[in-house]
Amino acid sequence: MLGRGLMPFSIGNDICQISRIHKIIASKARHRFVHRILTPEERQQPRAVRILECILDQEPEASTAVASKTPSCDNAQHHAQQQTQGSPALRKAAQYMAGRFAAKEAVMKAHPRSPRLTWDQIVISTAPADPIAEHELLQQGGNPSISTGPPQALIRGNDVYDDMIAPISISHDGDYATAVCLGYRQVPKAQ
Repeated sequence: MLGRGLMPFSIGNDICQISRIHKIIASKARHRFVHRILTPEERQQPRAVRILECILDQEPEASTAVASKTPSCDNAQHHAQQQTQGSPALRKAAQYMAGRFAAKEAVMKAHPRSPRLTWDQIVISTAPADPIAEHELLQQGGNPSISTGPPQALIRGNDVYDDMIAPISISHDGDYATAVCLGYRQVPKAQ
């Protein structure tokens, strides 16, 4: 039973400057940053693979080792120069990562608990598409395996809490990404 005036849900929000993320993913720290923020599941999502290929196509150690041995490395060096100069692909990757960063921060704020949620306990994905929308997508020649539903956060449970799904909203405007999460007050598992 909730106390007087307490609601069974909470809201978390966050804002992230895209140019700040752009600096990180244009640097040598890009792989570490992406692997810290996104889970392996998230990095394997079709949209993430497509958007992040410009920064994850080569591991940093591999690119320097290969650079001195193969002529195709000229392409890798040119690719790195394009990244630091602000290619459209890198800007899109920065926008995507800023949105994911803000979304995970919003989830953490909407679910204050002890121990605190960590980056790898939150998986941002797309909710299953509406069956009617999926049918219309098929009619138009689209691919129904690509989910078209709203974003959601899977919050992985632990010894105290069960897994749960929370709705989120991610928006981008100018140099900012923002996210909001509707959190549900969790009841600890019965011991």
